[in-house]
Amino acid sequence: MTGAGPAENAQSLRLAHAHRSSGAAKRRSLWWRVHAWAGLKLSLLLAVILFTGTLATVSNEIDWLLRPPMRATSTDAPPASFGTMLGRAQTALSRDERIDRLILPEDSWQNARALVRGPGDQRRFIYLDRATGDVAGEGSWITIQRVLRDMHRRLFIPTDWGIRIVSAFAILLLVSLVTGLVTYKRFWRGLFRRPRTQAETALVHDRRFMGDLHRLLGLWSIPLLVVISLTGLWYLVEASGGAAPKPRAEQEARAQLAARAEPAAAPAGPVSPDLLDQMVAEAKAQIPGLEVREVHLPGMSDQPVAVMGQASASLVRNRANAVWFDPASGEPLAAVRGEALNAHQRIAEAADPLHFGTFGGLATRILYFLLGLALTFLAVSGALVHALRLAAADREAYPALAPRILAGMGAWRYLSVAGLVIALVLAPLSLSGRL
Repeated sequence: MTGAGPAENAQSLRLAHAHRSSGAAKRRSLWWRVHAWAGLKLSLLLAVILFTGTLATVSNEIDWLLRPPMRATSTDAPPASFGTMLGRAQTALSRDERIDRLILPEDSWQNARALVRGPGDQRRFIYLDRATGDVAGEGSWITIQRVLRDMHRRLFIPTDWGIRIVSAFAILLLVSLVTGLVTYKRFWRGLFRRPRTQAETALVHDRRFMGDLHRLLGLWSIPLLVVISLTGLWYLVEASGGAAPKPRAEQEARAQLAARAEPAAAPAGPVSPDLLDQMVAEAKAQIPGLEVREVHLPGMSDQPVAVMGQASASLVRNRANAVWFDPASGEPLAAVRGEALNAHQRIAEAADPLHFGTFGGLATRILYFLLGLALTFLAVSGALVHALRLAAADREAYPALAPRILAGMGAWRYLSVAGLVIALVLAPLSLSGRL
């Protein structure tokens, strides 16, 4: 039996290479179809969720622009004591109102504020001059920040199902990320590739330009996409029963106070300004380096005063560093530092700073805002590219894009529309407190 000749060997190699190339092409085609499905079917609702989340990163700054009482007149002077702010805020209360908490923003250009609760759980803000503690004005509890965050977080649905629905979109984002990177060969080369254009073609109808821009913005948005996807999955875990437990110190403080309260759960009396200043000083002594940002005041006699803020632990909310006090005597009941939290609790604490970009101050919030706009455009441009691809197959130069986008979404478009309608119907009920 004779061996195969050189020509036959070459033909065999070509056939094997063609077979491998065909298999790779089929796999890429499958990845591409999954990418298109994940980015198209619910793109309308996804774009709204991404856009409201993007605005939410700078929503406090938007409120600052719209509400003059939020603007600090002196940014260099040290802030007034919490006792001083409490005393000034108490003078602006009407009958049956109480101060729920005092908040001192990190940014020196923002005034402090007191959240006030009244009958029927009605709420409003009293704004306090950062340097003197004097009343600078007041405003409704319904702020741009509140509207955007409630829409972004739960579509105004007043149960954990709202959080689950929104958080589930993190799965779509991760699928889009992975499939996009797989189908985009040597994607790192496209980081600085300028989108191509066609002469005499409107950009919105330029399939080449929209495709290139979609890929370019997608590459630069990868860091934020990873962060919001992973934190979104964490919110889904929390809303499905995997939330971290409260610190043991907080539970102990509440248990001690509940045992002392006579009668239990009676309305709490007001805390005096001098006593609050003593509590703040004690909290700083117990947690060296504590920058007090919030004070939570009790509504019932079995609830403690909580003094909380930021210390040495990174990526934690204010509540991670807290000292709880007896509101009647000012006696410290328990304390916790961010470093003392377990891994489960630290993950829970890090989720919000990472998701909203608050960990680096105004600079990271602006960065998140810009990248968030890019992510929002990705949801829109992906649908546009799909519509332009269909139009090219039908040889239409200037197609009507909206009908093709809706057609591409199929029956899934009804879910997107239903989600938006539910949010619009529930918004006034949720914001008014009737839910």
